[in-house]
Amino acid sequence: MPEVHVIFPPQGPAIVSHETQACVRERFVIWHIRSENPKIKHVLLEFKNPKDEFFSGSHRILAEMNPYTKPRSRSPRRSHQMVWGQAPNLPRRLLRRRSKYTVFGKGSDGKTDVVSRLDPMILITKDN
Repeated sequence: MPEVHVIFPPQGPAIVSHETQACVRERFVIWHIRSENPKIKHVLLEFKNPKDEFFSGSHRILAEMNPYTKPRSRSPRRSHQMVWGQAPNLPRRLLRRRSKYTVFGKGSDGKTDVVSRLDPMILITKDN
């Protein structure tokens, strides 16, 4: 199962484990998202092509980041989230397709304020 690791450092741009990740059609993908930026409270994964319905019939998903909790810590500075998706099927004539998407690190409301962003890609293939 393909895994994509996204890290939002305390400052600066986000980092991804693989700029392009291969995934077999109709197989699951998991995104591990970690943030050391206390401003990031939500993460939005959004595929450029609306036909790339990785998330239960949608090309986008918004998830709230879960703070790491430490004893005696009043304001956690790090957070994490795992997001599961399933690669869509490909039309019969295609052997593979590139799917561009964006990972947005968002602030408290999860809608308007973008703290950081990253534009990786998934390569959907027919077989291994």
